[in-house]
Amino acid sequence: AFSLAGVRAPGKGKPGQPNEPYSDEAMAFVRHQCMQRDVQVEIESVDKTGTFLGSLYVDKMSLGLTMLERGLASLHPMFNVDRTPSGHLLKQAE
Repeated sequence: AFSLAGVRAPGKGKPGQPNEPYSDEAMAFVRHQCMQRDVQVEIESVDKTGTFLGSLYVDKMSLGLTMLERGLASLHPMFNVDRTPSGHLLKQAE
């Protein structure tokens, strides 16, 4: 599995639970940006569950940065801007 480093998108609710606000919009945006397109993935680390963490680029644009700028995601509460090369840009975009 892969996750955008430091970026938290709103999630779908578990059965019987509501979705987080803007989860449908965030999912639609990611699908529109990524489906049937060439993307570049930069792996920065692996978390304790084995999920790869990093950045994803579509046409040289950072997906995480774009989502933050559009208000479709937020920075993870435990995110340390110094742990990733684009950390300060992500913080500024939020």
